[in-house]
Amino acid sequence: NIVVLRWDRTMEDAEAATLQYALERGMEIAFQLEDSELASERLPDPDGHGRVMFIESAEGGAGVLRRLQAEPAAISRVAEAALELLHIDPETGQERDDACLRGCYRCVLSYGNQTFHELIDRRTAIPTLRALTTARTTAADPSPSSAEPQPDRPPIATDGRAQELEAWLRA
Repeated sequence: NIVVLRWDRTMEDAEAATLQYALERGMEIAFQLEDSELASERLPDPDGHGRVMFIESAEGGAGVLRRLQAEPAAISRVAEAALELLHIDPETGQERDDACLRGCYRCVLSYGNQTFHELIDRRTAIPTLRALTTARTTAADPSPSSAEPQPDRPPIATDGRAQELEAWLRA
């Protein structure tokens, strides 16, 4: 019940943080979750692509993260919910009359992300969320062998036991 998302381009910390919390709230709205049922954490990314991990907190989970992958239009629904939350009309991209400047407690700010309030700027997430409204998920192509090293994923382990663990995790 964990999904790690990594954007396909580099982005500033403000955009990465805002997208993290906008998507988390968008998932809660689109899938009717309590805020305690879903959590997110930013992960280090040496290339600056804004990696984030989403976690279904409840034991067994609600299946939301699996639905994001399995239902082609699920990410689109999440993006639309996130845009509405950010005071944006998802169809036109226009700000609503009640729009705040960078973020407010009606949209993306919360007690849980207060350490990131200075970074969050709802305006930075709008172009990416608009693009996601037309996105569709598709099944991944099966890889020839998960035991073969991937060209874009160099081995991270250096000793024998760590290499065994890495091979097991990649399988």
